[in-house]
Amino acid sequence: MNKFDLKFLKENDESDWVHLIDENIRHKPPSEWSQEEKIFYSIMFWHSCMSAGFSEYYKFCDNSISMNKIEESLKIIEADEYFKVIQQANSINKNIINIPEEERENDELMEPYYDKLRDLENKFYDLQEEIPLKDILFKYVKKNIEQFVEI
Repeated sequence: MNKFDLKFLKENDESDWVHLIDENIRHKPPSEWSQEEKIFYSIMFWHSCMSAGFSEYYKFCDNSISMNKIEESLKIIEADEYFKVIQQANSINKNIINIPEEERENDELMEPYYDKLRDLENKFYDLQEEIPLKDILFKYVKKNIEQFVEI
């Protein structure tokens, strides 16, 4: 299935749309994704990685979706508070990457960086309670529904 039809989505509860669209996108090769689907996927990727925190996110992010793409996607879907968190975390991560590998073994040197990342991680989790990222993504999907379904 390349795209859902609107009737299919309307037969399902709107709260399931994000999950259904995510499943549909994952069955297509990335080369066939629309711009909106790329944005959607990068947000879902970040959201799932963040369940394990920033350290896991950065491990996977280097091999998959770029940090800049996630920042850009958060801006596009108007997830401003999330954008601020990821922008700060990405800045800290860039500083960490610039520290020579052998110096990163020094816990005393690294602790301030990790403390800041933990603070931002907590901010992310607080945001999830206040304004779930999936709710923001759902608004984006509704606003751009024709990009996700056959009408």
